Amino acid sequence: MQATPSLIEFLQDVSDSYGEPYATRFVREITGTTLRESEVDAVEMPSNFTKRKLYRDYCFAQGHLAKADAKGSYGAIRNFDERPVDDLLWLEGSVPLPICAWQGFLTVWKKNFPNLTIRNPCEDTCGECTKIKNRMHLLDRIEQRRAVAAQVDNNNEDEDDSVSIENGNSDNDNESYSGPLLEEYELFNQQEFPAEAIILHASLHLERAKRQREYASNRIVKSKESANYEWEERR
Repeated sequence: MQATPSLIEFLQDVSDSYGEPYATRFVREITGTTLRESEVDAVEMPSNFTKRKLYRDYCFAQGHLAKADAKGSYGAIRNFDERPVDDLLWLEGSVPLPICAWQGFLTVWKKNFPNLTIRNPCEDTCGECTKIKNRMHLLDRIEQRRAVAAQVDNNNEDEDDSVSIENGNSDNDNESYSGPLLEEYELFNQQEFPAEAIILHASLHLERAKRQREYASNRIVKSKESANYEWEERR
């Protein structure tokens, strides 16, 4: 298929730009909990993505407007309109590039990206897992700040208040944070080993969630067992 290389490049770019483990999987990874078989080597894109939308984006990037009919069929690619002229990305006189049909798009995806999936909205993570994942991102700033402080100590130099952390000084490191995020940053920055503190919190959350699921499952079983009881004795 002539369009296969461009499609593979497009899907790889989408995977690199948007794909990541969702927060619940992220928490299991940092706590050393075994991943589900379906999660090993899996890359998931946000739940607001769809394969049909990605197909339209691919066609548009190649210079075509893919439009489905009322039944969802895209029809023959030869009937697609040409992408409208754009002064920046699609200049007048630009020639549309080869594309594949909808079924070809699905075939290439399945063959070359078997582990790339779109997360189902019902599988989105709990709020606590998302918070834990975001806290791990704070560690980069904390580590930068400590590295700069160590360098200053080693060189016996005074810190320059006019230079930010990105340029070698961390005095203004927390100015980009506010509210609860700033409080969390300062809390973990006070820890000697902030990563271990976050992982400990994640482990506790994981254990509590496991117990909640077990308790809920037990209650469901008892409820089903009491289905034939008199109304007053039902669980």
